[in-house]
Amino acid sequence: MKDFDLRCARFEHGLRSGPGSRRSDNDLDKQVRNYRKGSAPIAAADGRVRDILNEEGVSVIQYVIYLNFGRRMARLSRMYTDKTLRFEAMVAVAQWQYQGSSREILKTICRQVFDLDLDAETQDGSNG
Repeated sequence: MKDFDLRCARFEHGLRSGPGSRRSDNDLDKQVRNYRKGSAPIAAADGRVRDILNEEGVSVIQYVIYLNFGRRMARLSRMYTDKTLRFEAMVAVAQWQYQGSSREILKTICRQVFDLDLDAETQDGSNG
């Protein structure tokens, strides 16, 4: 969580020093609270993805690729549910695999971080 607190502090500093985009009502404290609230699930997912990467022995230089996948999955899980989420997750796995990522690690991230088993059959008996 130290990383997350640092990220939030940088966001607040950017707002107060000028270059950040401010709310129209200029309520910086509320804007920082909203940023913290919205960023917390992503930071938690990042931590869980890092744990998986450590367990799998992934090179640190590749972490950013898998972290970006986790962030994509976090966005998808906020936007979609059920079959649509499974489909979009399978598309994302294919995209990241095409870029050289391990399919098994990507599926592990889906399963352990987002509770989404891409190998399980759906209720209608199909696998997707």
